[in-house]
Amino acid sequence: MLRIFIFISVLYLSCSEAPRQEEFRDAVIQHFESRNYKVVEIDISTVREMPLGKREYMAPKKYIVDIARISLRDSRSQAAHGTEKVLTFHDASITLRSAGSHGQWSVDTISGIPLL
Repeated sequence: MLRIFIFISVLYLSCSEAPRQEEFRDAVIQHFESRNYKVVEIDISTVREMPLGKREYMAPKKYIVDIARISLRDSRSQAAHGTEKVLTFHDASITLRSAGSHGQWSVDTISGIPLL
C-alpha cells in the first residue's frame, strides 16, 4: 500500500504543470509597485527552478528569474520633486517562492537591484 502511495505521489509531482512566465512577471511587478516603484520595462531572460543542491527540505517551491533589464520609476521622487526619476538595472536575479495558492508567487531574494 505504501509503495502505491509513493508511486502515485511521484507520478503526480512529476506531471505538475510548470508556472507560466507571465505569473513571475506579475509577481515582480506587484513587488515593486507595493514599494512605490512603477515598472516601466522588464525583460526576463530566463526562468529556472531552484537547483536541487540549494533547495530546503519541506520549503515552498522556488524559481530563479534572471532579468536582463528592468527599469523602475520612483513615484516618491516624482511626487516630492515633480521630476520623473527612472532607475535601470541590468543582469538582476530575483528568487520567487510559492505563496501557497496556485499561481501566487512572492519575492524571496533580490540581487542586482540595490533598492531599499
